[in-house]
Amino acid sequence: MAEKAKPSVHGATLGRELARLADSQVVDHPEIRSRCMTCAFREGTMPNMMAPTLLQAMHCVLGTDPSPFGCHHTLDANGIPTQLCAGYELCKEASFEDAREAVGRASANLNRLCAESSETAMEIAAFDAWRITVDPEDRLDDYAVAKLFATSGVRI
Repeated sequence: MAEKAKPSVHGATLGRELARLADSQVVDHPEIRSRCMTCAFREGTMPNMMAPTLLQAMHCVLGTDPSPFGCHHTLDANGIPTQLCAGYELCKEASFEDAREAVGRASANLNRLCAESSETAMEIAAFDAWRITVDPEDRLDDYAVAKLFATSGVRI
């Protein structure tokens, strides 16, 4: 069985900057629907703290990956998103310079974190403790856990 994804300090550092970039576009782009409660571009959500998800999101926003970033709530029968992620759409409305600055801030913070710690995973212990209480047998998939986390009121 593959290891389940986990939030990390690294992921949260990049996620925070991408969420702030999306937040900066909300007022100017009311035509873009609200981000879902488990959006990778919403600060503090489980996907917003998961490094693999955020790296993919960052590459899509910057255009280094030309693929669009899809919403995980709108999958077709083959598991392919049928609409774009609202957070991604907001970030794409920001200037390239603003997106590059957000990634630069995240990079600087990550460099500082790595210099301060010898731990490579930098897992968020509080999340792990919470997850054990809601899914002690580790049976739920990441989307189910993300939804539970979003509705739990727990902030990390």
